[in-house]
Amino acid sequence: MQAVNKKRTFNKNIKFIQVNLHHAKGASAVLCKRFTESKLDVAFIQEPWAINSRILGITTNFKFIKRDIAAVMMEVPTAHGTTVIYVASAYFPGDVGDVPPPEVAAFVSYCKKQNKSFIIGCDANAHHTVWASTDINNRGEYLLDYISKNEIDICNRGDAPTFMNAVRQEVLDLTLCSPFISDNINNWHVSSEESLSDHKHIIFEYEAGKQLTQYIKDPRKTDWELYNSKLDAEKIYLYLT
Repeated sequence: MQAVNKKRTFNKNIKFIQVNLHHAKGASAVLCKRFTESKLDVAFIQEPWAINSRILGITTNFKFIKRDIAAVMMEVPTAHGTTVIYVASAYFPGDVGDVPPPEVAAFVSYCKKQNKSFIIGCDANAHHTVWASTDINNRGEYLLDYISKNEIDICNRGDAPTFMNAVRQEVLDLTLCSPFISDNINNWHVSSEESLSDHKHIIFEYEAGKQLTQYIKDPRKTDWELYNSKLDAEKIYLYLT
């Protein structure tokens, strides 16, 4: 056996917030305040406050790709340097038949072809009891079928409604990701704080380093006698089997 004399620990929790702002000025202000004060890193926003097609009230830079999806490439720390994850905010219009929209399906297809992990924060406008909706509609069935066929994980936890107004409450907002990184997503929850939108804030963290430890072997500190005895025992076991 070999001794270990050094280690390097990597730990960086990337903090996310997700919300449909319902085109509201007040909701945008609340989001910006919370984003700054809570020292969050990434915001997934749908239906931002806009006038004359210009996004207002958001001071952070975003790269918009299509009408219903905005995606960026994010470098995250790992035990072996950095890796790339694509993150996207998406809106699934409730008045169209395609679930998910073609732009979102193209984004997922691109990530899979590039062998890159992804996280999508979306207002899906789809009901299914799998993600704790109160019922199942056609859009929910289509979306669940797509998620299953493309091996996408649903990060939602619990049954707290993500949408609330005077007449109903429902789970409409989903956080989706590649299966390879779902274990890194922690503390997913619907916030009880006021958002000034009919959608609640969703908060979660991506544990990039996941307390990964890189061990460095020092041959000078190896217990060679113990190492050789274990090696001989292994040889005997392999011979007997």
